[in-house]
Amino acid sequence: MANFKHKASGTFAGGAFWSFGLNSTGSISEAAAQTAWHGAVAGFFGTTAIAALYSTGTTLTLTSTSTASPTWRQTTITRTTENVSGTAATQELPISNALVVTYRSANATKSGHGRWFMPPPVAAALSIGSGGHVSTGSSTTLAAGIVALRTALTGAGLTPLILTARATQGGLPADSTQAVVEWELVHTLGTQKRRGDKLVPLRTTA
Repeated sequence: MANFKHKASGTFAGGAFWSFGLNSTGSISEAAAQTAWHGAVAGFFGTTAIAALYSTGTTLTLTSTSTASPTWRQTTITRTTENVSGTAATQELPISNALVVTYRSANATKSGHGRWFMPPPVAAALSIGSGGHVSTGSSTTLAAGIVALRTALTGAGLTPLILTARATQGGLPADSTQAVVEWELVHTLGTQKRRGDKLVPLRTTA
């Protein structure tokens, strides 16, 4: 079995970057693992109904898969240049917002879950009067896309993992892994302030 570290990244209209990643294991080559990851992620953002929930300025630009050592250090890497953009011309949300996907192992502890902070959808994907929550219809569409994404990975022979890099008080050793058994799309948007750290904001004297 080989260990893999996957990453997907892209840009916003203003030039800021977004990214998310996943660890996995499988009895396949790095090239085959990247083919599966590229196909799953590009397939998610390229699905017509999901692309309609993202701004034309939100673009997936790169996917990659690295083979990891037994201590989960990157060794070799295979990259695929992507160019998949949203199709919505409506108002985008701030880049600090994030669509959150939580994945869990069977271990109900802090070390038993991970998260993706994906780019936010457009404002039209939110439910009016909800305080900014993603609408039920939009959430259903996005969740179906996540199901298709993870099904593509497992169908290719990859098992998504949660990596514990440091030993825990609960007894998990460093560099131990747990298989992911549950996925959830969170209706409440999360926050990723560091996305705009390198951007110089425009200011108007008041």
